[in-house]
Amino acid sequence: MTRYPDLRLDMRLSDRVVDLVEGAFDVAVRYADLGDSSFIARQIAPDRRVLVASPDYLGRRGRPRLPDDLDAHDCLVVGTLDRWSFKDEAGGTIEKRITPTLRIDDGGAVRDAACAGLGIALMATWCAADELRSGALVPVLGEYPLISTQTLWALYPSSRELAPKVRVFIDWLVARFWPEPYWDEGLNIRL
Repeated sequence: MTRYPDLRLDMRLSDRVVDLVEGAFDVAVRYADLGDSSFIARQIAPDRRVLVASPDYLGRRGRPRLPDDLDAHDCLVVGTLDRWSFKDEAGGTIEKRITPTLRIDDGGAVRDAACAGLGIALMATWCAADELRSGALVPVLGEYPLISTQTLWALYPSSRELAPKVRVFIDWLVARFWPEPYWDEGLNIRL
């Protein structure tokens, strides 16, 4: 809004999938497997994820060394994401079903709960980047990288011509999230 002071925004923040056409939305940002979509889609960023916890939580409960150690920890889950997939040391896959202590349908609220020391959370790196840089959250189980096949997309109805305000917004999203400025391949924070 600083860059475009004449632009007026009407944002709806929800993890619920809405009907763009019926709701008269210009654009939606979604993690999705698009399949056969009647929408135009532009990739914003890949979904890189990391397990995080507050230093306070880890000081009280200890640090898990293996994915199976999560059974003894409080785990915080966004929506229905209670199956966590890890890459093992040999390049194989470890599937872990989590029994959450807390389930919230909003990623920002789960991040805040992790910052408050309530448990270990699976987070998109872009969502927890500021907290990781500040030290409010630290990576957990970095030796077992998480596997994600999701992508963050901007969607808009194909029946509408792309308005300049929508193009500017999508371009801003892409510049903000791609390439991801915070992480190297070893999931180390780059400042």
